Amino acid sequence: MKIKLLVSEVNGKYLYEPKTVSEAEHILGAAVVLLKEPIYSLGLGCVINVFRTVQALNIGLEIGTEKDDWSFIIRPEQKFNPSTGRAFEDNAWRQIRKSHVDYPLWSKIDYEDAVDFFEEIRFGGGWPSKTGNPSGSGRYNNV
Repeated sequence: MKIKLLVSEVNGKYLYEPKTVSEAEHILGAAVVLLKEPIYSLGLGCVINVFRTVQALNIGLEIGTEKDDWSFIIRPEQKFNPSTGRAFEDNAWRQIRKSHVDYPLWSKIDYEDAVDFFEEIRFGGGWPSKTGNPSGSGRYNNV
């Protein structure tokens, strides 16, 4: 079982399936964000943190559906769109889990980072907190 990652050229004309991180970075012209615990045997989609990469580079991401033979397409010709909706997130989880229901193909720490990513999109980021309280509530927050 692999997570297949494709990258389009900056002009969006061609799709490539890079085999290494350096190939992906060459096509994108920028550094990618790596998973904290990459699993090289499961393909580049289990090495590159696609969500944090598109967020950091402000570029587009397409997520394959059940019938697609690819998992993710990173699209530098498009802008990052955090308001893509619930179907986007559902397809993302399907790609990470594939046929496994209870076991994600990403490590636990990277899986939890993906959960955080989608929560940030759904609920937005709060004000920085002096107390470390991420909820944005509390006496000394937002000072």
